[in-house]
Amino acid sequence: MDLKSLSATTDNLVVTLKHPATKEVLYNDDRTPMTITMLSPFSKDAKAVLHTLTDRRLAEASKTGTTKMKAADLENYSLDSLVGTTLEWNITWDGIKPEFTAELARDVYTLAFWIKDQIEEEQNKTVDFMKG
Repeated sequence: MDLKSLSATTDNLVVTLKHPATKEVLYNDDRTPMTITMLSPFSKDAKAVLHTLTDRRLAEASKTGTTKMKAADLENYSLDSLVGTTLEWNITWDGIKPEFTAELARDVYTLAFWIKDQIEEEQNKTVDFMKG
């Protein structure tokens, strides 16, 4: 077996949103499924986002002389990572199908907190970005 055949094959991951209780696919009014396109966690671009966020945290630690973090800091880091690795979406929010913006994504991911779990679940299914 060639290990390269088990390497990531795509830089993007499309997550189809499901109702958090019933697990039924969620649809927009135009009957298209609600989806969020993310950078694959194995992609160079996703790693670059995480490196930028980590570098920022390391710079803050260097400046303050402490590596102590509060729970809110970790939550913000996680949210920044999620927003930074989101490419686009096809969702209905507040009665419209909005274009993706980082600012709106922060609101969506904060208020519809269950979306993060669905994204992480899909990211953990490595079979989705592996060759046959």
